[in-house]
Amino acid sequence: MNQMMKPEKTKSPVYATFPGFSGLGCCIALPWNRRSLLFFAIVLVTALPLEARQTDPRTWTKTSSSTSVLLPPEYRPPEPQTRVFQKGEFKLTLYSRKFATGDMVYAEIEPVLAPGQKMSEELKRKLGLNQLKYNGLQVKLVERPWGLRGLFAIYPHQKENGWLGWTYPLKQKSATGEETGFESTRLQVHITKFPVYTSELKLGKYSNVQTYEKPGVAERIKRERELKNKAFASREDNYIKDKLAHPRDLHKITSPFYVTRVTYRYEIKNGKKIKHPPKRYVHKGLDLRGWVGHPVFAMAPGKVVLSRELFFEGGFVLLDHGNGIKSGYMHLSELKAKEGQIVEAGDLIAKAGATGMVTAAHLHLSIWVNGYPVDPLSLLSLPVRY
Repeated sequence: MNQMMKPEKTKSPVYATFPGFSGLGCCIALPWNRRSLLFFAIVLVTALPLEARQTDPRTWTKTSSSTSVLLPPEYRPPEPQTRVFQKGEFKLTLYSRKFATGDMVYAEIEPVLAPGQKMSEELKRKLGLNQLKYNGLQVKLVERPWGLRGLFAIYPHQKENGWLGWTYPLKQKSATGEETGFESTRLQVHITKFPVYTSELKLGKYSNVQTYEKPGVAERIKRERELKNKAFASREDNYIKDKLAHPRDLHKITSPFYVTRVTYRYEIKNGKKIKHPPKRYVHKGLDLRGWVGHPVFAMAPGKVVLSRELFFEGGFVLLDHGNGIKSGYMHLSELKAKEGQIVEAGDLIAKAGATGMVTAAHLHLSIWVNGYPVDPLSLLSLPVRY
């Protein structure tokens, strides 16, 4: 499964005519020699929306014998680590970027077959007896012609090794007529030391505590919370197959996953700004560079369960990939995907922006597995097959 990644050529679509360029938001004062002209050209091109470029810089890359990932030129996902377990006639293989807190894990269960041997009807029947749990939660397994597959999360807040529970078929029934056995294994994980920021973020009107007292604001927040709860309650069947995609056409992390942040808070009284104690919170997503108008792509196939402008998130698209896996894209300037639409990995779903509670334009990206946040980029290391 862990082969060297080979770029795979893809047709480069031709985009619409060059739109008006509104500026870089910075001043460049350089002597106009060849070097400075080249520097300005690079900055100009990378700051332009995708439609203004001649070709799409992304390429389909084989990350395993069965998995293709659409990637920008600056990024290649790390090859996954592997853990293998075997009980009787079946093998359980786990793949993860690092088996670290905040990582996704891909699981495959398949019969142990001799070279050239095909799966018998009895083995197919027994295949359905397999069950998998992580820390007591059921892992949804999808049956494929070759075996079973599923995805789960190593929780970012986890402080010790996890528990893996595998219900597996016995070769023969036990004396009491049981067809299955149960193996509980301590899954060793790396405990990630997530960053902690101490400088206070100034969030404009969102830092002013009086913003939330204005007429209609509290009602809007409540109404949107109910809307989000309904979207997150969606339970679609599996959409993920063997293709994944980076959500941008360039790769630059501007704020890491699960960093602790501190926000500046104040109110205005008698014309004076009165500072409130700062608020600490955990950033349950990843920020990627994205100027206003830059393209945002679906990381995996799924159904659009929410595509709205919200108070905190700004432009927000939520995809349900099935089996409890969802991805969210926030602070968007333009929503391309429509609610109810089915999208494929790499499809254009929105354009990056600076809407909602932000300090500057970027893409906030999140993935949740059964409600638990994970580092979104850990998905791209997994050798998913279909």
